[in-house]
Amino acid sequence: MDFEPIDEGAAAWRRWLAQHASKPDTEAFVLSFYPPLTRLDAALHDLLTQRWLETAEGDALDGIGSIVGLTREIPDGVPLPFFGFDGQPLATGFGQARMRRPGEPYAVTYVMADVEYRRMIAVKIALNNGQGTAEEIISAVQGAFDVARVIIRDAGNANARIFIGRIIADTDPLRNHVRQMVQPRAAGVKFWIGMMDETDVFGFAGQGFGPKGFGAGVIARAV
Repeated sequence: MDFEPIDEGAAAWRRWLAQHASKPDTEAFVLSFYPPLTRLDAALHDLLTQRWLETAEGDALDGIGSIVGLTREIPDGVPLPFFGFDGQPLATGFGQARMRRPGEPYAVTYVMADVEYRRMIAVKIALNNGQGTAEEIISAVQGAFDVARVIIRDAGNANARIFIGRIIADTDPLRNHVRQMVQPRAAGVKFWIGMMDETDVFGFAGQGFGPKGFGAGVIARAV
């Protein structure tokens, strides 16, 4: 039941007989009882309206996440800059970062903000209630990574290829969630996950997704 919080004192005073309307001392006496009830009314309103996925923030959103089995934390979500080579997240060249010492972590935990966390919870809810169909997986990946184009192709017995219509940077914390976003799946099915540029993917005629040729298209890559 939806309702708006009200001033309980004003509402109570309106119910008094008209003969008391011109008695300010009586009005003040009556109103003095109701401020706690007005605050309680506002608190109950917040309990009713501010704990849904679309409106929850902070601890309330954490509570929803705990119900569906998803925390804000993404382990190893933020890579640390060290001297390294191409292909290593945040790798830098000579004189730009120090060498990584033995035992040092490559990355630290990333904590999702409310906006990201809310989107991921919505995806997790859909997957928790899904049957592992191609349509459900496409919808989940679209929601998780905010992309319009996701392609699933049959790749032989119990194999399928998924192409995400965005090149997700190595430094994007949500990249670690790609494989989680294609669960659940049919038992024994293996997914080969790749990323492609949504509009300028490199390919050859007959591949069916509007590929572009040398010098124009961006080569897809594996996750």
